Amino acid sequence: MALEIRGFKEWAKRNWKWLLLGAGITGVAVAGAYVATRKAPSVAPPDYIVKFGLVADNHNSIYKTLRADLERDKALPYTENFVDEMNAWTDPCDFIAVLGDIYDRMDGGSLLSLDEAEASLREICEAFSEAKMPVYYVLGNHDIAPVGATKAWVKSILDDYPWMRFPYYYYSFDVKRFHFVVLDGFDVDNLASNSEAVHDDHFYIYDAELTWLKEDLANIDRPTVVFCHVPISGRWEPTSPDGSTYNRTINGAEVRDVLEKSGKVIAVFEAHWHNPHTEPYYQTYMWKEATIPYFGLYSLVDNDNLNSRTRVTLNAKERRGKVESFGELPKTFEFSW
Repeated sequence: MALEIRGFKEWAKRNWKWLLLGAGITGVAVAGAYVATRKAPSVAPPDYIVKFGLVADNHNSIYKTLRADLERDKALPYTENFVDEMNAWTDPCDFIAVLGDIYDRMDGGSLLSLDEAEASLREICEAFSEAKMPVYYVLGNHDIAPVGATKAWVKSILDDYPWMRFPYYYYSFDVKRFHFVVLDGFDVDNLASNSEAVHDDHFYIYDAELTWLKEDLANIDRPTVVFCHVPISGRWEPTSPDGSTYNRTINGAEVRDVLEKSGKVIAVFEAHWHNPHTEPYYQTYMWKEATIPYFGLYSLVDNDNLNSRTRVTLNAKERRGKVESFGELPKTFEFSW
C-alpha cells in the first residue's frame, strides 16, 4: 500500500493540471501535496459603479428629407452607430436611456398619419435591436403628436420589442446601487386633445404623477437619477433665448422642489431644446439648481452630430459622476454628491 501511495504522489506531481481540470476546482490537496491555481479576475464592474448611455431627439421618419434643421436621413445610421459604441464601451454598459422624440411627427408642414407614425416608430425601435443592454424610453412630445398617437398606443408598439423598456408613462427602476426615475411631462388627461398637451404652454407634470414621485422618492434609500424630455430645470425660465416658452415644464419649480427636498436626487437629464444656430445652446449643458445638477442633451440629428451622444459613469462609493458628450464638439462634466 505504501508503494502504491508513493507512486500516486509521483504521478500527481506530474499530472496536477489534469486533476484540477477534472475536479473543476482551483485548489486541491493530493496525498499531502497542495496545488493552487490563481482565480481569474471578474470582468463585471463592482456593483457601486453604473455606466449608461444617453441619446435624445432621434427624430426618425420614414421620410428621409431635411425638415427644418433635422437631418432625418441620419437618424437610423447615427442610432445604430451609438448602439455599437455603447456595446463596445465597458463591453457593454449597463443600459441606454432614450430621452424622447424618438421619431419625428411631421411630413413637411403636416402631421404624420397614424400609419406613417407607426412605421417611423417601428423603424427606429429596430435600430436599437443590436443593443446588448436594455433600452429605457422616455416619452417625448413628438411621440404623441399625430392624431391617434396616444401614450397607450406608443406603449403598445414598444411592447413588441423586448429590448425596449417602457412599463408605464412614468416609472422607476434600480440598477446596482442606484435608483432611476423616468418622468412624463404631458398632461393629456386634463386637456382637450393630445395636440394641446404637446405644444406651447402645456408641458406639465400632472398631479397624480407628482404624488407618485413623492412616494417613490420617500420609499427608496439610494442615490437617484431623473430622466425627462422637456426641461424641468430653470434654465429656460421664463423664456428661451428665442423668446418662446416652449422649452420648459410649466410647474418645473414645483417638481424641482420635490426633487430637492427628497435629499436623494443626484442628477437630472433633460432634452427637447435643440436650436442649432444659437451658440452655445447646441452643446450639452450643465445647469445647477440648489444642490442638483441638470444636464441638457442636444438632438442626435441637428447640425451633423455635434455632440449628441452621451455616456455617464456614476460611482456610489466615491459619490461622484462623470458626464461625457461626444461628437464633433465633445464636452465633459464632473460632479459629486
